[in-house]
Amino acid sequence: MVVTREELEVELASLRLAVTDPLAGIHGPDSLGWRFGREAQNFLGAGRAALLQLAHPPVAHAIETHSRVLSDVRDRFQRTFDNVFGMTFGDLDRALNAARRVHNVHTRIRGVHRESLGRYPAGSTYAANEADSLAWVYITLVDSVIVVRDFVGRPLPAALAERYFRESLRFAKLFGIRRAELPVNARDLAGAVDRAVEDGTIAVGDAAKTIAGALLAAPRRELEPAAWAYRALTGALLPPSIAADFGLPTGRAANIAARLIARAIDRGLRALPKQLRYVPGYLGAEARCGRRSRFERRIDRAAERALFKLAG
Repeated sequence: MVVTREELEVELASLRLAVTDPLAGIHGPDSLGWRFGREAQNFLGAGRAALLQLAHPPVAHAIETHSRVLSDVRDRFQRTFDNVFGMTFGDLDRALNAARRVHNVHTRIRGVHRESLGRYPAGSTYAANEADSLAWVYITLVDSVIVVRDFVGRPLPAALAERYFRESLRFAKLFGIRRAELPVNARDLAGAVDRAVEDGTIAVGDAAKTIAGALLAAPRRELEPAAWAYRALTGALLPPSIAADFGLPTGRAANIAARLIARAIDRGLRALPKQLRYVPGYLGAEARCGRRSRFERRIDRAAERALFKLAG
């Protein structure tokens, strides 16, 4: 089923009614969406989320055929996460406008599967605004936040996981996804990836392998050890069969190394000041809601410029 613009607007209208403070956006300062979403730690799971999306054949074929992803693969995924942060931390109007912008881009993306993968036979059609594909992207993003916390040794209690999941349903509305298309609860969400492997919803094809190889490659030769570590981490966070299909490091030694690296990074991040521990979108949202002083905002901007210079 393809989500139409009318169906999207129905979900956005219900979201507007549910939001009590439009300035704070779809979640707000006291939400788990902000508390967990602000952590730079989540980038440890960005590779997992991206590769799970690529393992969904309609998503991989749509990206391969309808974008210039291979000319700048990191820029393409950076734009994806920029939209996610805008929806999560922006005010309500920004979140709704981002939702409409993404939907409009997706309306132009349709095609035919060239190869049979999982439950998608060659010759079958796909569309970027299909509810199944949109729900899968939502699942990969929300589930990865929970999985990473567990991986670094800080698992969420069941009650908090359930509350976080319930809050995330507002995020799903920004894609026009109906409640019936989504997991029933946090436990159901936790099993979604394994079920997708079993029923053929995800299967790694040539397009996914090519894009993933470009995404996880070291940008410079001297960074290859760091790139290997991130590939090992991503492999450890994925189902073993999916990690193997992507050619990621697997096995007990790689998994132990990945866990040690992840926990060391997590401890290091938690020792940093807010400007380096939290994503800029969250700091901007705090300032918008009157929770950052003018002096703190100057420090925020200086830290952000330094990070962009380092990344460049």
